[in-house]
Amino acid sequence: MIKKKINDDLSIEQNIKICSDITQSKISELLDYNKENIIVDAMRYMLLSNGKMIRPFLVFATNSIFSKNIPNYIVDLAAAIEMIHTYTLIHDDLPAMDNDDFRRGQLSCHKKFQESTAILTGDSLLTFAFELISNLDNNLNPKLQLIIINELSKLIGYKGLILGQILDLNMKKDTYDEISLERLRKLKTANLFIASCKCSAILNNANEKEIEILCSFAEKLGLAYQIKDDIDDNEKFKGNNSLIDIINEALKCLDFFDTKALLLRNFTEYLFMSYIK
Repeated sequence: MIKKKINDDLSIEQNIKICSDITQSKISELLDYNKENIIVDAMRYMLLSNGKMIRPFLVFATNSIFSKNIPNYIVDLAAAIEMIHTYTLIHDDLPAMDNDDFRRGQLSCHKKFQESTAILTGDSLLTFAFELISNLDNNLNPKLQLIIINELSKLIGYKGLILGQILDLNMKKDTYDEISLERLRKLKTANLFIASCKCSAILNNANEKEIEILCSFAEKLGLAYQIKDDIDDNEKFKGNNSLIDIINEALKCLDFFDTKALLLRNFTEYLFMSYIK
């Protein structure tokens, strides 16, 4: 039986598991297995694998600032965000890009199926994410859905996440200057963190100041996460000091919400526990 609520009294690991279970249950419900449609098979294969579910958790944790309940439209948003993230991973693994054989401890999509199927699976996930967002709970103000579609499109589009991807492909790390490297990390990684927090806040009718602070937090969190990833991939990479500074800046943003942002604070500390003393 899947628990439907996250709770400050539970451990962060338990809350992450609850959010992951809710999101994957929703995805499984939306994408019934269909042996006659290989795209559905590939979508399920990638979405229901052992992902960290960081971005869906940010959706739920942001919602918890404003409400103790998890409405259906928040679950749908979390599922849509995970679809978008997974689409980027599928395309990132393709031979024309990073050419990775494995993802999340299993064969990457183009290795499990074939390259053409992987491309179309990524396309399908991106398209389905916007279908899902455009069909959120009918009790919502339709204007909020349009705002979310617009904000999300800008964050992941050719001026956002996709630009970050192309910069990553076209530039070698040893030629990055500090400013260019930070820009790449923000676009490629932080933008989807921002989308998770910002869209969740918008659905909760957050005011401009609240949204601004949550976006600042998410940007710093995403930047820190990518720096950590770079350090983990390359032990010679120097970034520990800047990473600690950015983590502290992200946590400082949450002071505005006091104890209401406890889940976001605990999650941040959990992600970077080896760097926080």
